[in-house]
Amino acid sequence: MNVSASLVSGASRVEVHQLGQVASLLTSMAGDSRASGCAQGKHLPGYLRELAEDLVSERDTSIAELSALRSNVEHIKEIVAMQQSYANAVASPKRWTYGCWSRTACG
Repeated sequence: MNVSASLVSGASRVEVHQLGQVASLLTSMAGDSRASGCAQGKHLPGYLRELAEDLVSERDTSIAELSALRSNVEHIKEIVAMQQSYANAVASPKRWTYGCWSRTACG
């Protein structure tokens, strides 16, 4: 589970800011007659800019959630390790030697 969270976290770091750069490029080309050939194409830069902002927001939220998940998985692993160490201590008790356990009992 921890490995899966790490893989998804790494995949979430896609360079979505480049989509915003494409929108800026299209905006700068708006005066060019070839780029502004249709009325619908004029809305494309604004749409791409909004899409880029939404994707960055969603990516940041996902990365934060995955970081919290990885932290919780690590905490669970620590608890399980502690419980296993307690179980091993109970399962294999130390052998007691028969002898004097206190000075008053032997003396």
